[in-house]
Amino acid sequence: MEKKDNLERVQKIIAESGFCSRRKAEEFIEKGQVFVNDKQIKIGDKADVSKDKIRIGNKQIKKKKKVYIMLNKPRGYITTADDMYERKKVTDLIDINERLFYVGRLDRDASGLLLMTNDGDWANSLMHPSKKIDKEYHAELDRPIDKKTLAIMNKGFKLKDGYIRPRVKMISKNFCSLIIHEGKNKIVKRIFNEFGYRVIQLKRVKVGEYRLGRLKPGEWKYITP
Repeated sequence: MEKKDNLERVQKIIAESGFCSRRKAEEFIEKGQVFVNDKQIKIGDKADVSKDKIRIGNKQIKKKKKVYIMLNKPRGYITTADDMYERKKVTDLIDINERLFYVGRLDRDASGLLLMTNDGDWANSLMHPSKKIDKEYHAELDRPIDKKTLAIMNKGFKLKDGYIRPRVKMISKNFCSLIIHEGKNKIVKRIFNEFGYRVIQLKRVKVGEYRLGRLKPGEWKYITP
């Protein structure tokens, strides 16, 4: 008996294969052009992409190879695909054919752990706010955080876009570790700026269970979820 978890809506399978968008896949289904094991299907029908033969007309739909990459992003690289200023891009560092997207971005002047994939479900499991996945950063500040401010930070406080409660601890004189699960724009710098501290260097070292480890700046590797 098939495991229920292996079944997915056919329009989703088609979209994830890269053949077309999900909406376009639904149009093909409505027009009677989509077949599973040579049987015409309707909207809402499911299939197991690892076992079932799916086609649109005479075009066979193949399961897209899912790719998971961990990169140590160097400072000075941007995570946008197109850039009118011809700045260095993260994609210049990775020599593969698959089209990937970022699982949480890093600013140009930040470095460290950057995850990339073509698996939307996996990315969502790490980045959706409801998942509350911890992200750890190491920051060099313009001066040490005093004990009173450190206590306030760890107790929690309010920024313009909401309440936040990071876990902050000093590593050495001007270096600290900060753990948050929020992924708002420039959130780490805004946390420190709120108390008058300037971030000189920022490095992400961990996202959920994934740790940067010994990867050198510019190096990347395949990972298995």
